[in-house]
Amino acid sequence: MKNLPTRRVSPAFAISVVALVLAAGGTSFAQAPVGFIAKALGLSSTQKKQVAKIADSEISKKASTLSVLSAKSATNASYAANAAFATNATKAVTATNAISATNATNAATATNATNAATATNATNAATATNATMLGGQAPSAFFPANRVFSSGVKTIANTGTAATPAAVMTVGPFDVQATCTLTSGTLALTVSFAYAAGTILNETQESAAGVETLDTQSHGTTAFAADSSNFADWSAVPLTVIGTDGTPYQFLEGWDALNYPSAGSCGVQILAVQG
Repeated sequence: MKNLPTRRVSPAFAISVVALVLAAGGTSFAQAPVGFIAKALGLSSTQKKQVAKIADSEISKKASTLSVLSAKSATNASYAANAAFATNATKAVTATNAISATNATNAATATNATNAATATNATNAATATNATMLGGQAPSAFFPANRVFSSGVKTIANTGTAATPAAVMTVGPFDVQATCTLTSGTLALTVSFAYAAGTILNETQESAAGVETLDTQSHGTTAFAADSSNFADWSAVPLTVIGTDGTPYQFLEGWDALNYPSAGSCGVQILAVQG
């Protein structure tokens, strides 16, 4: 058999082949020496430079899409997903340890995080949702805030001889009101709430609707600071009240003051809880 005729590869053709391969393969050929490919194709020095220039151009185009996945350690990263350790990350998701992260979700340990959700341990977090412990105490050790009622100090101006009720606070179905009157130089305060038939006051179930008086007090218009008898702690509390729906409430503490904060006005404060 005769030898097949051979012909040197056209330099232009070789450059086109290298450029096409790099364009199709992208960064997958970044580790292969371009000079080796050029030499294998028998290119001249000038042609090798042209091939290298084309390769550099193609790699630069692909550089913006490069990514690093499944890193064991991610430091100062904007996003760290599934990392074993994520330090100073903006967001750390399912990380074993997340330190100083803005958001740490499902982390085993989250320290100094702004938000730590469903973390086993959350230390110094601004917001900790579904934490196992809070200050070493289980959630059952704390009384729910929505079951505590406090009026704060309420100041009520006298309405002359007309007993016009002023709202003090609402405890469940009970609206506590107060009247502050001034008659012939005598200042009088009454604090009370209305209840429905069937309500239990302490241990007595009321057969008809009525009004329960928590405290009454009267005094002249002597300045509060000059006469201690202007002030009174309520003897009617603690008082247990069970509404018609069966929910119990307790009035724990109450006080009132006449000529407070100035002569001719009344002050009152109440604390109560549900259950």
